[in-house]
Amino acid sequence: MDIDAEVFFSQNPLLLVVLVVVVVASYILKGFALWRAGRNNHFGWFIALLTVNTLGILEAIYLTTAGKKRP
Repeated sequence: MDIDAEVFFSQNPLLLVVLVVVVVASYILKGFALWRAGRNNHFGWFIALLTVNTLGILEAIYLTTAGKKRP
């Protein structure tokens, strides 16, 4: 079964928009999470965030829990 991406996305243009939005949001979250992990000297988190691609799930978990700056 050979699927042509051009034909698929021309039949489902909203899917292409959703895909682009998800990818851009994932990169933005990854950037913020990596920056915060580096600033907080969380080396383990930095490596995990850099190597694992979870479409923003791991990044959101880090930013809301472990990524909070400690006083």
